[in-house]
Amino acid sequence: MRFKKRTEGPESILVNDFLSAYKQNNSEIDSCFIFMEPFTESGFPDIVIVLWDYAKISKWHPERSNLSNLDLKILHHMMTKRCNFTIENLKNQLGYSTNKLQRSLDKLMSANLVRNLKNNKYRVCAINDAFYVKSIIAIEAKIKNWKNAFVQAETNFWFASESYVLFRDEFINHNIINKASLSPAGLLSLNNSNYQVISKSERMKMPVSYCSWIFNEYIGKNTYMGDGARNGSFEIF
Repeated sequence: MRFKKRTEGPESILVNDFLSAYKQNNSEIDSCFIFMEPFTESGFPDIVIVLWDYAKISKWHPERSNLSNLDLKILHHMMTKRCNFTIENLKNQLGYSTNKLQRSLDKLMSANLVRNLKNNKYRVCAINDAFYVKSIIAIEAKIKNWKNAFVQAETNFWFASESYVLFRDEFINHNIINKASLSPAGLLSLNNSNYQVISKSERMKMPVSYCSWIFNEYIGKNTYMGDGARNGSFEIF
């Protein structure tokens, strides 16, 4: 996972103020990672809040640290279809070469994510044994240019279960509220040290795409150590 270099300015102050309010108002959350401007192939969302299941992370297999984005694309495809696959099936559906698919399947089997059945067929494990994330909340924070903020927020649904735009309270007007009523993205306002959900985001079923898995794997690698799992309360990356 790559991150954009943060620049100081009004938007970074808005982001910091919101995170302070979020942590203050959600102190009961004990399994939360916050990502600052991570690269998601569709851009660099200002904030990505990931809530995950602390109990499930203990199932992390160390071989998962060796998985590439290609491996995660194949894993997500197999999870979505929920059936038995041959390499030929995957080749026809995904377009990858036999060698690439075999290497990825070998890595996924080493990580206990895929089983090799009879007749050279492969099947993924149960989703609950592999995906620990409960919610991925993307937030676009803007001082101006609210129309572009909604475009970016709606794009973030390709990896997030929820997506929001964030403005300071005094900036929100009827045009923004009307746009929020028509958009799948939600609207947040920040007033001093408090934030308010003006309109709720639509909720997508997790994992939305292989990019959802990138967050899942990043948390797994950074949470499960050789001596066990540690609490990830409001860790910021």
